[in-house]
Amino acid sequence: NITLTGKIIKIDDVLTFHKQGRDGKLLRFILGDETGTMRCVFWDAKHIQEAEQGTLSEGTILKIKNAYVRFNNGFKELHVGNKSEIDINPEGIEIHAVSSLPTFEFTKKKIIELNDQDVNVGIFGTIVQVFEPRFYEACPQCGKKLEIIGEAKRCREHGSVTGNFVPILNISFDDGTDNLRAVAFRTQVELLLGLSQEQVLELKDNIGLFDSLRQKILGKQLILVGKITKNEMFGRKEMTIQRVVEVKPEELLQELQR
Repeated sequence: NITLTGKIIKIDDVLTFHKQGRDGKLLRFILGDETGTMRCVFWDAKHIQEAEQGTLSEGTILKIKNAYVRFNNGFKELHVGNKSEIDINPEGIEIHAVSSLPTFEFTKKKIIELNDQDVNVGIFGTIVQVFEPRFYEACPQCGKKLEIIGEAKRCREHGSVTGNFVPILNISFDDGTDNLRAVAFRTQVELLLGLSQEQVLELKDNIGLFDSLRQKILGKQLILVGKITKNEMFGRKEMTIQRVVEVKPEELLQELQR
C-alpha cells in the first residue's frame, strides 16, 4: 500500500518474457525526488501501454498509489501491478532537483577489504582506465546471449529471434587502497559513458567516436555498487557493476573527508 511521487530519471525499453507457460511484459525505470532514487517495475499491461504509446518518458512526474516494495539483489524496488494506480504529471506537483544520494542498501568497503564473494558492496573511487566497449547479441524476450546452434544464432529458450545488441564496458577503478577491474552491462554502460542507449549503440559501428569520449571519463569519481567475483585465470578480484551512482560536489567532499 505504498504511495509515492517522483520524476522518471531513466527508463528502459519494455521487456517481453515467457515464464511458467505464459507470456508477459515488464518495464523498468528509475524514479527520483529530492531525497534519492529508486528502481521501479511496471507489470500491468495498461500501465506498460502508457510507455509504449510514448506517454511516459524521462522527466515525467508520476504519482503511484497502492504499490509494494521488494528486495532484488539487496536493492529496494517499487513494484506496480494491476491493483496500482498511476497519475501522470499530477496537477500542482513539481520536482525540480533530484538527489544523487543512493537510497538503496549496500555495504560500503575499500577495495583492499573486498572478498571474492561480496555482494551488494559499494566502492567510492576514480576511473583510471577505460577499455573499448564490446557488444553481443541477446534475445529480446529473455535477455540471454544468443548461441550459435547449427548455422544460425538462436536463443535456447525462444528459438530463432532477431537479437538486440548489448554493450559491455570494462574499466579499472581505484580508491587509493588498491585498484579493481569492473565490468558494466546495458544501462550501467550508458550511465558510465553519459550517453543514451542509441548513442552507445553507435559506437559498435564507429569505435573512433570512443577516443574523445574516453578522455572525458578518465578521472571521474563515482560510487560503484555490485558483486565481487574472482577471475581464476588472472587470480584477481573483479566487480560486476549493478549500480552507478553519480556524486555531487558536496557529497564528494564528504566522501573525501571520511
